This record gives sequence, structure tokens and C-alpha cells, in this order.
Amino acid sequence: MSKSQNNNDYLILDDQIVRKYLTPFAIVISGIFIALSLVIGSNMNRTTQVDASGCSSSDNRLSEGCLIKYATDLKLNKEKFSSCLKSKKFDDKIAADLNNGSEMGIDGTPTLFLAKEEDGKLQGFYIGATMPYDTLSSVLDYATTNDLKTTLQYWKDQQNNDLENLKIEANDYYQSSEGGSLTGDALQQAVDKILVQRQQQNETKYVIKDMLIKDSFSIGNGKVILVEFSDYECPYCKQFAQDTLVKVKKEYVDKGKVKFVFKDFPLEKLHASARLAANAARCAGDQKQYFEYYDVLFEIK
Repeated sequence: MSKSQNNNDYLILDDQIVRKYLTPFAIVISGIFIALSLVIGSNMNRTTQVDASGCSSSDNRLSEGCLIKYATDLKLNKEKFSSCLKSKKFDDKIAADLNNGSEMGIDGTPTLFLAKEEDGKLQGFYIGATMPYDTLSSVLDYATTNDLKTTLQYWKDQQNNDLENLKIEANDYYQSSEGGSLTGDALQQAVDKILVQRQQQNETKYVIKDMLIKDSFSIGNGKVILVEFSDYECPYCKQFAQDTLVKVKKEYVDKGKVKFVFKDFPLEKLHASARLAANAARCAGDQKQYFEYYDVLFEIK
């Protein structure tokens, strides 16, 4: 598993456990389609006509030249944008987001937090990585009419309710030849171990923490705040932006229910262009078009 996808949601309890039994099926399938689209897209770019700049190629689309082209397409001041990008004007802000994310225990993207300002203090709690729109909307709806502490308990209850699905997956695995073909008491003990450890993990993972969003770009003015640590070169982040966050913006942000905050967490060891793209987005933000540029980078139509 690449840390492009948050590994906090993977339960690594035993070296013998194969993730295909414990990984949500939807994420596996989405990962396959992302990989296929990248391969097919790359091959198409080699055999068919591309635009004059070459920015339709997955290999080139986050190059410095393409990042400047996107700014020009948005009618930004090209000279100002180019100077900003080449000087890495906002590198310190990106470093601050990276440090903040590491302090919050983040090691992959995307990572989501739900936050609220109560008693003059901004706090939030981790709610996961990629997830279906219905799952995210349920906790956003709950948070609009409840305080943060009550919302946290609601979220914990939802995660514990999912233990029944985990029980079925673990049971199937341990009965298989890969899991040891366990039966009887040995099978029950192995499954119980999984469930207990997941319950303990839920208690330590979902806790209220202080949130820092001072130098981050945001959209909307809702009292419920959705904070995402993300990477512009991460395929899971891109898919989540296209499939889920577009709906969140329409149904919650645009209607004044939710404020969306984007925090940079470029995984440079995996994505060589991610930090440059983060700088480019902030340079666009310097000209009041951060989220317009965000849409271009994540290819949101």
C-alpha cells in the first residue's frame, strides 16, 4: 500500500493478515481504476495527439511550464505568478502545514478532520481518509446541530458499528488457507483479537485535538469545518476531490453549512512535483484564485 492513501485506516495486526480481507472493497477497486487510467492515459498520450504544451500528459501536467500555463489560462498575472512560483514564495507555509500534519499523526493523504470553534477555541478530530459521500454527509449533518464532543461520540459509534463487517472479513480470512484454515476455538480467538484491537484503536485514534488553520486557504463560512490534508499529485486525493468533495461543496459549502479548509501535505518521496504544485496553488491564491486553480490541478470540470 502506498502512503498516498492514508494507512491509519488499515489494521496491521498480524504479519499473516492479507489486506484484501481487511481493506474496504471500494478503495481497492478505486485504486485499480486509478492505476489503469494512469497507464491508459500515458499510453494514449504517446500514440495520439496532445495539446501543444504537452500538459495533457500525466507525466508533464505538474511541470513548472504547465503550472504557469494553467495560471495564464485563468488570466492571472503571468509575470507575478511566475516570479512567485520560481522563488518558492510559500515554501515556509507548506513546511508549516507538513509539520502540523506530522504533529497530528498524519502519514498519508488524504486525511480529514472535522472541526468546530467553541468557546473561542478551534478543535477537531480525525474522521478518516477517502470515504463515500453518504458517510461524510452523515457526520456533517450531525455536526450542524450538535457540539463537537457529542459529534465525536456519534462518529465513534459509527466506527464501532462497522465492527460486524470486520468480524465477517476476519472470519473469512482465518478460515482460508492463507489465514491458517482455522476452526473452532482457534478461529474464535483470532477473530476476537482483531475486534478487540480495532476497538482499542478507535478509542485512541478518534480524539479531539487543537487545530491550526491560520495560513490555510478556505472556502465557505459554515460553523462546521472540514479540514483536509492533501497532496496535488496524490491520485486518491484527486479522486476524492472529484467524487466526494464536489458534492460537499454543492450541498454544504455553497449553502453556508460547512467551511472547507485545504492544508498542504505533499508526499515528496512519492510525488516529486507535489510541493511545486502546492506552491503554484498558493501563488494563484495570492491573486485571489486559489480554489479556481485547485479545480485545475485536480481536474475538476
